[in-house]
Amino acid sequence: MSIVAVLLPDWEVLVIVSPETTPSNLDGYSCLFDTGEISPATFSGVLPFPDRVTFSCILPVRARRRLPFKQPLLSNSPGRESPPPLPLPLPLWSHMVYDSLTTDDDVVLFVKGVNVRQGINREPREFRCVFGDDTINGVKTAVTTSMQEVFRCKRPELTTVGGESVPAVKVSLEIVAENRVVPSVAYYTLPRKLESNNGKSLLCASTMVYDVAKFLKEWVLYHSKIGVEKFVLYDNGSDDDLQKSVDELVKQGASDNGSDTRVQLSQNVENRHKSIVLLDAIDDSLLNVIHHFYLRPGYKTKKLSTNSMVVNHYKYQAWPEFKAKFRRRVSAYVLDWTQKLNPRSNDRTPGLGFAPVEPRGWAHKFCEVRDNMLKDLTLRWFGISESNSGLKMAWQR
Repeated sequence: MSIVAVLLPDWEVLVIVSPETTPSNLDGYSCLFDTGEISPATFSGVLPFPDRVTFSCILPVRARRRLPFKQPLLSNSPGRESPPPLPLPLPLWSHMVYDSLTTDDDVVLFVKGVNVRQGINREPREFRCVFGDDTINGVKTAVTTSMQEVFRCKRPELTTVGGESVPAVKVSLEIVAENRVVPSVAYYTLPRKLESNNGKSLLCASTMVYDVAKFLKEWVLYHSKIGVEKFVLYDNGSDDDLQKSVDELVKQGASDNGSDTRVQLSQNVENRHKSIVLLDAIDDSLLNVIHHFYLRPGYKTKKLSTNSMVVNHYKYQAWPEFKAKFRRRVSAYVLDWTQKLNPRSNDRTPGLGFAPVEPRGWAHKFCEVRDNMLKDLTLRWFGISESNSGLKMAWQR
C-alpha cells in the first residue's frame, strides 16, 4: 500500500494513503515503525482532490529519539510484517506543500516553511514547481509569485503529465539553489469547476465555525434577510453534527426564505471589524489574512461606521458558551491564554484575564452597539408582537 505520512503537533502521525491504493476496510490498521514498535491507527477522514483516506497514530516514545524521524508502514497485520528496510524521513507539518489548486491561468501551491520571515518573501526565481512522482525528472515550470505560503507557477503541458485521463498528479516545490524538493501531500488537478446553480452570487459570507449548530439557523436567516445569498462555512472540527444543520438549512432555504439562499460546508487575528470584499479586486498573490486584503491597482478600501453597516458576531456569547470554547480562544500570538504573555494583544478577549472565571459584568461588557435588527427579525419570524405592556404572542393559525 502506497502511503505518505506527516508528523503533526503532539507527536501525532497523519498517514495519507495514495488514491490508487485505497483500502476497502478501514478497521484493524496499525503503524509499524522502523524501531519495531507498533501504534494503533484510527481512520481520520478523507482528503479531497483527489480522495485520499487518512489514518492517525502516535509516534512511539523510542522512535522520537532518532533523528530524522522515519515514516511508518501502515499494516492490518503488523505481527506478520517487517518494518520497511529503508524508511523515508517523516516530514513535518511545518515544512511541506499541503495543498494546491489550478486556475485557468496557473497553478497555486500552498507551502509551509519556505517564506518564514514575516514581511520578507524569497524571490520567485529561486523556485520551480515539480509535477509528477519523479521529483528529479518530473515536469518543471517557473514560479511567478512567492508570497507568504502562496506560490504561483505556470501550468504544465497535459501531455507531459499524463493527459486529461489522469485524475491527479503529485506536485511539489523545488528550491533550485539547494537542489531540494519540499515534501508534498498535494496533487495537481484540472481546473475545478465551480457550481453553476443560477450563476454567481452577488453577496457571499465566509466564516470558520466550531460547534455552532444551535446558533446556525438564526445567523443564516438573519443575514439572508439582509442580502447574503451564499454562505461558506469552514468547520474547525465540530462534534455537534453541524452537517445535519447545514443540510436542513439547504433543504428549507428556498421555501422558507423565498430566495435562493445556499449554505456550503468546507474542511482550518483578533480584530474588531469584518470585511466585505469584491473578489475581482483581490491581488493575485493571495497575500491576505482574514481581516486584511491586498487589492489590485485601481481599487481601494473604505471603512464604514456602525451607523452605516453592522455585522452580528457571536464572539463573546453567554458565559457558559464562551467558557466551553476556551481552548480555541487563542492564536499564533497568544499560544496559551492562561499564561500572562502578550497581555495587551488584540488576540485576547478584553477583560478575560487568565483563569476560567467569569469576569465581573461580562453579560453587559460588550454591548457597544444596540442593534435591534436581529431581535426584530426574530419577533416577526415567530409571530411575536411588542407593545407597551410587554411581549405578546400572536399565534397564527
